[in-house]
Amino acid sequence: YSLPREQEGRVGAELYKDTDVQSNEAPAVAGTRLASVSMVESPIVSSYAIYKTDYQAEIEEYVVTVKGSVLFEVFKKGWTKLPLVKSDVGLIDVSINKGVSFVIAEGGKYYLMIDKPGRYNLDIEFLIKAKRERESGPGSFNFEVMPAPISQFEFTMPESGVEIFVEPAIKVELKKEPKKTIAWAVMPNTNSITVRWTKA
Repeated sequence: YSLPREQEGRVGAELYKDTDVQSNEAPAVAGTRLASVSMVESPIVSSYAIYKTDYQAEIEEYVVTVKGSVLFEVFKKGWTKLPLVKSDVGLIDVSINKGVSFVIAEGGKYYLMIDKPGRYNLDIEFLIKAKRERESGPGSFNFEVMPAPISQFEFTMPESGVEIFVEPAIKVELKKEPKKTIAWAVMPNTNSITVRWTKA
């Protein structure tokens, strides 16, 4: 159901009109107004949905390289702004598998701008600094991720004899090799990952 063009203007005007809820206006009229406004609202809650993310990180001394693969979908025509990561990271690359897109920085965060609806694969790479008590000592880092219902994370450390903790992971598996340790984790729907490690 859609309102005639001349009535849409009236509904919009009434929406911004300073009206007291406890006025002498008949309840039926007020109710009709609210129903009309709700009928012209879009049924889409968000302009995009993120389905799956897969992040990989590897540390070298104090610098962590993070690579992410994201499956998402845009629903509406026109420019959609997709939040990527905080702008305090060293952004290296952002790319999607089709269409026109570009990256902007706004309010302390990087956003990907996309102009057409469809399902996309996004690849992102950036650098962050880790905190370490000393070289080859215990340390930690934290970074922002794009929240998704299906999410995995893998961290590779070129050191042996360490214990790695990933939060807020649901499950973590450690693979220990002679010269490196790999942590693989299943993540909940979260917007950040924290990794810390200590000597075993």
